Amino acid sequence: DVERSRGLGDVYKRQILVSSIEFQGARPMPVYPQTSRRMREEGRVLVLVEINTQGLVDRASIDTSSGFPRLDESALTAARKAKFKPYTRNGVAYPAKAKIPFDFVMRN
Repeated sequence: DVERSRGLGDVYKRQILVSSIEFQGARPMPVYPQTSRRMREEGRVLVLVEINTQGLVDRASIDTSSGFPRLDESALTAARKAKFKPYTRNGVAYPAKAKIPFDFVMRN
């Protein structure tokens, strides 16, 4: 177990933080929590996603909070469902990290 977790840590250390990453399919949209709507909570959540070589999200964490836990959780849930085109260099897929913004804005 120690060896396995150490190996996994090495993979994450080698992840490249990319400034832009392409979604595969539709960008997942977060659900605007009803309580947040009622309380007129708005904000931007920046989610840091760790993407594996298949383009799936291995981990998602809050990079910058909206200041509202409900909005942050909704953004995390959406980010975990995302599928990306794998990050490649010279035809080889690599694990990557990217920051994905989610904006919660009242429309009325």
